[in-house]
Amino acid sequence: ARMYAPTVETAFCAEIVALTYESMGLLPTRRPNWYDPGRFWSGDELQLLGGARLGEEITVRVP
Repeated sequence: ARMYAPTVETAFCAEIVALTYESMGLLPTRRPNWYDPGRFWSGDELQLLGGARLGEEITVRVP
């Protein structure tokens, strides 16, 4: 049987954000699918490591 190999193209946005935060040392290392949209999303009050905190959202306008 062929093993499923997740890719960036098949990942949830929350998984990509969480893996990025992990790489930056802001979140503990977990299985990527722990960060599914039902458990983790950008509006959560994340407890980041090392006393880090997120700033306000920035509005981006595309002409």
